[in-house]
Amino acid sequence: MVYGSNKSWQLINAAQPKLSRQEQIRYAWYGQTGPHPFWILFFYSFSFFVFIFLLSFSFTWPVYIAVIVSLISALCLSYLVGLLVNLVFKVQRQVVIVAESGKIFVFKADLKNLASMKLIAELDGLHNTFGPYEGYYTRDQVSDKKMWISRKFYPEVEAANRRLLN
Repeated sequence: MVYGSNKSWQLINAAQPKLSRQEQIRYAWYGQTGPHPFWILFFYSFSFFVFIFLLSFSFTWPVYIAVIVSLISALCLSYLVGLLVNLVFKVQRQVVIVAESGKIFVFKADLKNLASMKLIAELDGLHNTFGPYEGYYTRDQVSDKKMWISRKFYPEVEAANRRLLN
């Protein structure tokens, strides 16, 4: 039986086959390592507008064609800058799982392919709690990994805390 919220059912379905049959997943959520997620968005947006500004002066075509080419070029180049920022700052998506038994599992996850999740840590849940949480993103530490957790997963994390404290 799966207890997770609607937001985490995909995580639970992807992680359950990676655990033993005795471990039933109770809660699951995403975390992201690296700098604050807003900084990554800032780098992406900033590079997008810089490229639009620079590229708009480099074309001698009619204005509407230059604008379209500038937008497409800026989008592609800012995507490459975003990939570079993720590589330099080692941004990784991780999935935290709390099982029915109270154990905590941390998986390294690919954003596009949840089937490729790899277990990186298994913890006894007795001395692990999460939070407190406020704001849109909160930094938390699970195992030896510090990660950013989004506000949309706060109810899931708070329910896991209550489960681990009982």
